[in-house]
Amino acid sequence: MPAPVQPLHLRSMEEYTVGAAGMRVLIESLASVGLPVTELLKDVGFEASCLDNPDARVPEVQLLGLWLAAQQRWRGELLGLQAGSNLAFGAFEVLDYVIAARPSFGAAFRKMAEYFAIVSTGMGFTVDETGTGDVVMCMVHPYALELLPPSFVEYIWTVIVTRFRRETDARLRPKLFLRHLPLGDRAAYTRVLGSVAFGAERYALHIPREQWNIDNPRRDPALSNVLERYARELIARLPKSQTAIDRVRSAITESLRGGGGIECTASRLGLSVRSLQRLLAHEGYTYKSAVDEIRAGLALAYLTSGVPSLAEVAYLLGYSEPSAFHRAFRRWTGVTPLEYRAREPRSPKVLETSERRVAPARSGNSPVLAPQRIRRRHSAAR
Repeated sequence: MPAPVQPLHLRSMEEYTVGAAGMRVLIESLASVGLPVTELLKDVGFEASCLDNPDARVPEVQLLGLWLAAQQRWRGELLGLQAGSNLAFGAFEVLDYVIAARPSFGAAFRKMAEYFAIVSTGMGFTVDETGTGDVVMCMVHPYALELLPPSFVEYIWTVIVTRFRRETDARLRPKLFLRHLPLGDRAAYTRVLGSVAFGAERYALHIPREQWNIDNPRRDPALSNVLERYARELIARLPKSQTAIDRVRSAITESLRGGGGIECTASRLGLSVRSLQRLLAHEGYTYKSAVDEIRAGLALAYLTSGVPSLAEVAYLLGYSEPSAFHRAFRRWTGVTPLEYRAREPRSPKVLETSERRVAPARSGNSPVLAPQRIRRRHSAAR
């Protein structure tokens, strides 16, 4: 009997990994704000002893599960800003030292983007230095940034911005653009991050050209060359992550937001419609079934990660009317979106869907969630 086809919206999640240093940094960050990390690790079924191996890689879904567990226990405001502000230099090990040895802060940003896969093979950054205006560094992710909790996105940007500002004695004054709305007091964002704009089209850091070229007082060209060789070796040992089906999933997600259909998705991938259909058929999908499954997974993620408005969820999923989303959601789960949200508060156990199933991962033993039979669970709960 052939193996069951794994859902598109989960296949990507288990492919991407976080390095041991990245996971340790998150654990230390959460401990620094007084959260009970031992209990949090138990909540998500994570064995911290696996991080004793410096070459260990953790499925990205486990890191996100830990963050959601922390968010659920957090009683203050702006967890991302508070947890991301307390890291000491060297916490990211080789990546920190590669960055620190570069001749300018612009060069340091470039190397951070180039070698960030040491920390995470999923999340990454692009740097656009074209033109004469600001240099723009964008956060990217192959399986849609919408699945990352906004507070976690703020944590990552806080780690980056505060560390670079400390190194430049606050001479670095970038402007941060966030896609979501403020999660708390705007004054706190200004105090920690400087200039911040909300409701942007993308997550991006705009750095004035003159600040991009600020000299780095820690620069050490000889040490930088040695460290870069080691960083390249680490990158070369990483498994290749993004497959053709991952790119299809990302393109479908982008097409949903833009209101496009199969022609739009095929165009994004540089394929003909027929080639895209063949690729999906090889994985056991039609275009319609792939869209339906991705919408179901995204809907459950949005409802458990804090997208405030059901109308906004419907828009993000490409529905022209909220009523169409309500009908589809009832078909997927047997309940309305409001009923689901009432029964499923933001939970570290519910990263994307409401039905548990253990799926193989590259390391660790985190439960990965799948949408099969979610209707049955809710029916039983009545």
